[in-house]
Amino acid sequence: MNKFHSCRVPGDEIFLRENASLYLENNKRYVTYLVKSIHRDDIIAYFTLSAGAIFWEPYGYIKSDPTVEISYYSLNDIHAIDKNGKGIGLGKLIFEDFILPAIQEINKSLGIAFITLFAINTKMDKVKKVYQNMGFLYPGAEVQEYIQYGDVEDRDLMYRRP
Repeated sequence: MNKFHSCRVPGDEIFLRENASLYLENNKRYVTYLVKSIHRDDIIAYFTLSAGAIFWEPYGYIKSDPTVEISYYSLNDIHAIDKNGKGIGLGKLIFEDFILPAIQEINKSLGIAFITLFAINTKMDKVKKVYQNMGFLYPGAEVQEYIQYGDVEDRDLMYRRP
């Protein structure tokens, strides 16, 4: 884990070093996956999935849709960024080859309506653009006012179908 670096989101390194073990053990609410290099002992990425729901009131009554939330998702900058500091597309690859198949397997048993995440607000919104390229959307204004979710600062809810 010493070889994992995330300059873009330093808190991700702290989570991996100090808290990920809580999510790796037999935890019923969260499951953390490590994507490791087959050539070296490096962690290339990690992600944590959790069960959730979106509660909303579209027509005067509360409706609940089951979700899988990508609670944590981080890339190792050593593998994700080139010499010029530009991303090489690793995030989308990890999403398509590891995260989405894991969620689709869960979906076979649970019938998930949405995949959700809370995108970090950054100065340049690069993170949100990457998620949009992966098919994630923002709830429209007409729906946003009805969705109830916890008090999450500095992050925006995004969703997509499994």
